[in-house]
Amino acid sequence: MSRKNIRAVVLGFEDLEQDLLNEFERECNLTVTKWITFEPWASEINRCTRIHQLSYDIPKDPTFLAIYDSIYANIFQFIDMFTRHYKTDARLPHYYLDAFNMFSYSAYKDLAPNTEVVLFSNIPHEGADFIYYLVAKELNIPTILFHQSLFENRFFYSFSLEDFGYFSKSHSISEKQPYLIERTHQTELFYMKKAEPQKKHFAQWIVNNFGLFLRFVKSGQWRPHRLERGILREIGYRISFLSREKDYNNSIQNIMITQDQMVEYTNLPYIYFPLHLQPELTTSALGDIFADQMLALERLSSLLPNGWKILLKENPKQTSCQRGELFFQRLGTLHNVALVPTSADTFELISKSKFVATITGTAGWEAIKGGKPALVFGRPWYLTLAGVFRYAPAIDLEAISEYKIDHEALQQSFAELMSKTGCGVVDPAYSIVVKNYNRDTNIKNICHSLCKILYLETTKPA
Repeated sequence: MSRKNIRAVVLGFEDLEQDLLNEFERECNLTVTKWITFEPWASEINRCTRIHQLSYDIPKDPTFLAIYDSIYANIFQFIDMFTRHYKTDARLPHYYLDAFNMFSYSAYKDLAPNTEVVLFSNIPHEGADFIYYLVAKELNIPTILFHQSLFENRFFYSFSLEDFGYFSKSHSISEKQPYLIERTHQTELFYMKKAEPQKKHFAQWIVNNFGLFLRFVKSGQWRPHRLERGILREIGYRISFLSREKDYNNSIQNIMITQDQMVEYTNLPYIYFPLHLQPELTTSALGDIFADQMLALERLSSLLPNGWKILLKENPKQTSCQRGELFFQRLGTLHNVALVPTSADTFELISKSKFVATITGTAGWEAIKGGKPALVFGRPWYLTLAGVFRYAPAIDLEAISEYKIDHEALQQSFAELMSKTGCGVVDPAYSIVVKNYNRDTNIKNICHSLCKILYLETTKPA
């Protein structure tokens, strides 16, 4: 098949850097006109623009004004995403509004001139990447969103946020192979090993940012008063954060049930609802209005049959971010909800439950593969698999609890889904689950998959 040259803007892929871009151009016939990165350690190359160094000349043409008016409706979702960079401090709303505007200007400037496709190494969820996604959609520029799966050397792809989980527009780019799914709730997740609250200390912040400081000094922009002001501001943020952490931990302890109470509750019919770590992609990008997890909990509580309970478990990595005073006030009004200790065994809670409820969490997958239904409020990757129900206002909870999952049908639908995944590691954190991971081989695998996506080269089942 003849492949025309395609002008592309690329966001992410920091760990693979220039080597991957060269392979994109050589194998996929892409001309990468702009590479937007999100990590301060990414290589200094002429197409690399760090997200906090974007040019933000204000566009004057009517097209941009119309685009801005359209994407402004998404500003709360942007804020929900962008706060992940400021977990330890409480910035005023207008800080986020200024950032929204600056990223909007930059996205239009980078994408408007003849861009034919925008590639994302992950689902947009950092804030700035979400703006680039929205502007691309307004300009009718095709987007390709990658997302690493839990499964070795496989990544999902979709052409829009709305289709993620459904994958109705994605085509098969890998051979369909039979999969044997062990019928158990147990799953070992590398990113949850030794899970504990993410507490960052001021000394660690200095170590993490020392390299950036040296680069800033070399740039000639450094002034002593700037350093002094930055350190004082950071100290203030950390003191405020520690105060919020104390309030958060007190609130948790005040409402958490005891181990003896938990034994009593687990003998009642209950739905298990493990909370997501926030802010994070799983809720910010894929939860829609249920990025507000308390809203999902309130909706579920209102539908609960008499005598049923919801057993809620906090994420062990959660901090006070998005867990303020009003969060716990709302939780306190739900008398059929009980917060269990974070030490409670997740798999035992799944096993004894009527079913699992989650926004998009892995607990839903753990439930269905062990034969337990899952109710989801967002768009998880497993949305279309057997035993998964998506929330609707009049959904019948008792009917969900009575649903029997056909394990063979689950394996078949899983095999069909895996045929729509690419080969490779697009999130460097997942390289540790790939046996004998090789960076050069990974680059070739990603490019091979991208060529199939770009040029609609389908792989027929064996």
